[in-house]
Amino acid sequence: MVVFRKGDHVWLEAHPNSEFNVPIGAVVKDSDSGRILLEDDEGKEHWITARNMHMVRPMDPSTAQGVEDMIRLGDLHEAGMVHNLLIRHQQHKIYTYTGSILVAVNPYQLLPLYTVDLIRLYCNKRIGELPPHVFAIADNCYFNMKRNKRDQCCVISGESGAGKTESTKLILQFLAAVSGQHSWIEQQILEANPILEAFGNAKTIRNDNSSRFGKYIDIYFNHSGVIEGARIEQFLLEKSRVCRQAPEERNYHIFYCMLMGMNAEQKKMLNLGTASEYTYLTMGNCTSCDSRNDTKEYAHIRSAMKILMFSDSEHWDISKLLATILHLGNVEFEAAVYDNLDCSDVMDSPHFSIATKLLEVDYSELQNSLTNLSIIVRGESVSRPLNVAQAADGRDAFVKGIYGRIFLWIVNKINSAIFNPTSQKPKNTRQSIGLLDIFGFENFSNNSFEQLCINIANEHLQQFFVHHVFKLEQEEYLAEHITWNNIDFTDNRQALEVIALKPMNIISLIDEESKFPKGTDATMLIKINSLHGKSRVYIPPKSDHDTKFGINHFAGAVFYESKDFLEKNRDTLSANVMQVVHSSKNKFLKEIFQGLDTTKRLSTLGGQFKQSLEKLMKILGQCQPYFIRCIKPNDYKKPLLFDRELCIKQLRYSGMMETIRIRKAGYPVRYTFEEFFERYRVLLPRSVKNDARQCCIRISEAVLGKDESWQAGKTKIFLKDYHDTILELERQKILTDKVLLIQKVMRGFKDRSQFLKQRKSAISIQAAWRGYCCRKDFRMIMLGFGRLQALYRSRQLAKQYEAARAHIIRFQAACRGYLIRQKVAAQMKAVSVTYRGRCTYLSRHFVNMIRGDNPLPLTAATLLLVQPRVQLAIQAAGAHCWLMYSFLSTRTPKSFSSSCSVQDLETKPSKLEEVDLDMIPMSVELEEEADGLEDYTFPKFAATYFQGSSTHTHIRKPLRHPLLYHDDKDNVLASLVVWVIILRFMGDLPEPTMFAKNATKSGSMMTQIYDTLGRKNQVQFKNDSPDMGISSLKLKRSSKLTGKVTDQLKSGEEGFQEDSSISERPMSNLEKVHFIIGNAILRPPRKTSGCHSSWCCESAGRVSSQMLIL
Repeated sequence: MVVFRKGDHVWLEAHPNSEFNVPIGAVVKDSDSGRILLEDDEGKEHWITARNMHMVRPMDPSTAQGVEDMIRLGDLHEAGMVHNLLIRHQQHKIYTYTGSILVAVNPYQLLPLYTVDLIRLYCNKRIGELPPHVFAIADNCYFNMKRNKRDQCCVISGESGAGKTESTKLILQFLAAVSGQHSWIEQQILEANPILEAFGNAKTIRNDNSSRFGKYIDIYFNHSGVIEGARIEQFLLEKSRVCRQAPEERNYHIFYCMLMGMNAEQKKMLNLGTASEYTYLTMGNCTSCDSRNDTKEYAHIRSAMKILMFSDSEHWDISKLLATILHLGNVEFEAAVYDNLDCSDVMDSPHFSIATKLLEVDYSELQNSLTNLSIIVRGESVSRPLNVAQAADGRDAFVKGIYGRIFLWIVNKINSAIFNPTSQKPKNTRQSIGLLDIFGFENFSNNSFEQLCINIANEHLQQFFVHHVFKLEQEEYLAEHITWNNIDFTDNRQALEVIALKPMNIISLIDEESKFPKGTDATMLIKINSLHGKSRVYIPPKSDHDTKFGINHFAGAVFYESKDFLEKNRDTLSANVMQVVHSSKNKFLKEIFQGLDTTKRLSTLGGQFKQSLEKLMKILGQCQPYFIRCIKPNDYKKPLLFDRELCIKQLRYSGMMETIRIRKAGYPVRYTFEEFFERYRVLLPRSVKNDARQCCIRISEAVLGKDESWQAGKTKIFLKDYHDTILELERQKILTDKVLLIQKVMRGFKDRSQFLKQRKSAISIQAAWRGYCCRKDFRMIMLGFGRLQALYRSRQLAKQYEAARAHIIRFQAACRGYLIRQKVAAQMKAVSVTYRGRCTYLSRHFVNMIRGDNPLPLTAATLLLVQPRVQLAIQAAGAHCWLMYSFLSTRTPKSFSSSCSVQDLETKPSKLEEVDLDMIPMSVELEEEADGLEDYTFPKFAATYFQGSSTHTHIRKPLRHPLLYHDDKDNVLASLVVWVIILRFMGDLPEPTMFAKNATKSGSMMTQIYDTLGRKNQVQFKNDSPDMGISSLKLKRSSKLTGKVTDQLKSGEEGFQEDSSISERPMSNLEKVHFIIGNAILRPPRKTSGCHSSWCCESAGRVSSQMLIL
């Protein structure tokens, strides 16, 4: 009796009445008092007593821990296989080997197993070197294609929802990555999948992304292993899904993606709404899918179409037809009776009119084609009305025909983008890898013609697997006379013959009955029963009224509903519908139906599918196959949930148990002696005679050992999978060593040759450099000698020059002294003469002023009035003369030091003393006159003598007439001009703009006066005596205006025009002051204008009275 301890792994026999009598793995949780507590793989607890201890047996340690290759299982039976898959599935290890066959369990979650780093890791690795992975199968396909120059194929099979489509996409990604080019064609091949999935996949109760069609992708490589194209073959699209879906299932993805992804403007153009508004999208009561984002998928589809060269117009044409299908699905028919016949009419609906616009057909023609059927009787066309059910079936047939042809057109469009037959190279330089992703075995509660075709395809694939894995191997073992024990296996050849291979098989009978016009589903079923009723493969109906029949497939018995078998198999459209299509103005609709001839009977759908399968099997037979068996762990699409019974069922009908046995006992790797010796001759320990068989044996013994794990036949050597891996690793190791040796020798030779070449070049460079340096040093020595000579000569010449220069300087000094003395004497004489003349002139001028038209009496008051002015003029004359001749000496003469403030021009001028002009009295008045004028105020004078309405108050605008009366017209104009100049000087009137160059500066009047007067020639103020109380002023004598006024005064001109250039051109402030003094104060004929000017000064706030006095 075996004693079990806590923690031991055991097998617990299943209940005898269970469907699958397979033991289950368990762990001992407790062992006490003759009982043991077990927890099985499903989490259930069992108490085992001594009475039923026979139900427990120990588990092999290798099985308890799990293995990567199920050939190495210690417990080689179904329970060991399921337990191994369960343990690895719980550890997120979803891949397991069975020899070179990969078993993949769908995890129903995203795992970090497909990164770029893993692609690099599995690149150029043999099976067994790394943990099981789909990348390892893809790499072996690629490696064997390049090594053996033979086409490869990978058959991916399994139930719906097992992960076949995802495995296909992963292999495509790996092949695109290892080809090394990352070209546009690789991107196009990868982007074909989203488009095919959108139009060919749908959500079912078993799979959210179930492939409702089969596809075979042939990828072509050039001799360098670079992808140069691909081609896609499609099989048996499930068109009936467009019109009806089972509960909790959806229509094809493209409809929901289009409604969710289109913008509002596009949907408005197609009159589309939400998915819940359309009958074809709500028959399964499911319009959403949790694992898919229809909006993002639509954007991905649009991007993929652009990459695969779909134009915008083509995409829009496809969208129009898809919208037409949705609108036709909402069209309803109502019953009618005409001539005692059941008829139907199209109910008024906006959907029907929208469909006719999108199809671009006549409204009445489409209505007539859906409610009537035209048949040819004795050469004449006769129209027969259809009832409501028949009209709905005709509409559904039309819709399925449109969608099926759209799908075919898309596949052809993709093929035209990814494969160009004109660029195809000769066969001996091009290989291919084929990927078969076909629908898995299906068994629903209601199975129809589509399920029969799908299961027939799986029967063919199972037969291909059996034939390749079991039959061919055992036949070859017998032919090669190697030691072998024959292994029994389940062969589905008989079922395949009854269904599709024998002359009177079930598919042939269905096709034959479809060709009879009066053939029905009932007559078809009667013929099948009569021919195959006694076969073990066929299960006849239970009664004559039962329309279901069954077939014993390799995966189990499946019952099919024969209703609508013939209609689906015919897959034809009525002549009325085809006539509407040909009359349509929609070019794209005509294009997808192009090539169909209604007068010629089309082949049936079953016949087309059978022909495609035969072609596919022929292609697969020419390739070296690899198999991936996909397992679905549960029916609920949940992660980490493992249904043992479901997995056992899948393992059984896939023949995995027999596969493990034959893989474990058999030799899946075989080479001819010539091929083996050619590849592994580097492993030969020493040279022997030129006998390929003996060489192969010696190599195998040296590397693999002398056990019986490998065998040598008559023409071939037979190896296990791991033997091939060991040989490849040893070969790669030796070749690497040899390559390293060759590289070392070649690098040494290359480096020595390069060294000798470099040394020779270095010697040449050194010789040239030394010569250059010597020549450079010689030139430097010669240059030094030249500079030394030049320096000596320059010093001699410098001494001579200095001596000559000293003599010349002494001579020049004597000459210049003589000339300066002569010049100064002449200038001093000129100064004396000029000074005397100026004084004489000023004296005469003031005498004339006294003797004027109204001479002043020679009283003491008159002398007091004239004396300051005479002294001021004398001082000004002295200053003027000193300025003219100040260059004669740098020091101020004593005669001028007390009367002039002018300084030597060569010395730095001192800062002028600031004088407040407002504090200086306007004039020196006699005390006697001041006493007499105090009572005679200016307002009284203005009221007495001013003309018109003028008053003593200040105004800021030009005058229309003078203030005082003037007989002479020139005096009138001059007075008005003087007033304008005064306003411009005070800033009350702007300067003329058309000739103005500088704008009037802002600031006070005194600031403008300071700015106007020059620096050296400005007004200089100096108080000669405290009694005077007035500063000396020196105005600019270079003003053009002043000169002009002086000339007028001398010549006696008195003509002033109001529009003269003097009043219209801009003037500086200094010019304005000169003008006002010369024309308003000093001019004798206009003495009476003194009141005029006095009033101007009074109006201006008596600010510029000092200037007016001067």
